[in-house]
Formats: sequence, structure tokens, C-alpha cells
Amino acid sequence: MEIDDINKNPYYQIRWNCHCMVPECWKKNVVTSFDENEEYKIIKKFDPPLSFNITKEQILELIK
Repeated sequence: MEIDDINKNPYYQIRWNCHCMVPECWKKNVVTSFDENEEYKIIKKFDPPLSFNITKEQILELIK
């Protein structure tokens, strides 16, 4: 899931059971973003996992 951000990031990505090959994310539920240099950043890890029916507004509240 991608979420537009009001804080100058182009978007956040929500990944359930991530398989991006970054060791910190592998098989975890994470919120990621890219900084102004387009470098990958982990914003938050979730345990227990996020619900699949969570809204974009709820996710933005969780990561503030």
C-alpha cells in the first residue's frame, strides 16, 4: 500500500511480510519511505502485524 504524505515525502510504503531483501525488514510488517536522495528508510516496524483492512488515515496516525 502506498500513502501520500503531507510532510514532503512523496509517499510511504506499507509492507506486510516484506520480502525486499533488506535484513531489517525481511518478513516483518513495516512502513518505509525514501528520503530526498531516494535512499530507503524504515520508518516503523509493527508487531503484532497490521490488519489488512487498516485505513490510510489510521496508518498515518500510527507513524506520527
